[in-house]
Amino acid sequence: MTHFSNILLALDGSAPSDAALEAACSLARGRGGRITAVYVCEPRPHLHGRHVDWYSDDDAAHREGIAVLRRASETASRDYRLTIETNRLDGQIVPEIVAHAQRIGADTIVIGSHGRGGLERVLLGSVAEALMRASRVPVLVVHAANASRAVEKDGIALAATPHGDALQHG
Repeated sequence: MTHFSNILLALDGSAPSDAALEAACSLARGRGGRITAVYVCEPRPHLHGRHVDWYSDDDAAHREGIAVLRRASETASRDYRLTIETNRLDGQIVPEIVAHAQRIGADTIVIGSHGRGGLERVLLGSVAEALMRASRVPVLVVHAANASRAVEKDGIALAATPHGDALQHG
């Protein structure tokens, strides 16, 4: 059973990521839970003639990650009166999130979804879907339109799914 006492929140700076922050804060606040927010800087290709190197030390990506985490911390403090721990990680997104969740003993992972479908999903993949397959703990996927529906009601955590129904954890 998920208690939402130790939530790992995966952020990427997008609108769905902001929705995931809102949902995680609502769930944690209702249960007195702890949130650890992470931003993963994934290695990027750098072309050198015919040779490709992969670097994860891209200064712009690191600055963006720090800014995203700072905004999340400020929002949690201002809007929810919560203090969240933040960590910028380097590596492949899904394995880094799963490993960090295990390191901190997370009981839930919360992530936003862009809701891509069709060819866009085939070409770009779905981080949320890959995370659900790889994670040993429950993953709550939040669509931006549904963030305000992930709430605490009568001591039971309710999280809206993309189809409008609710997942209950009590």
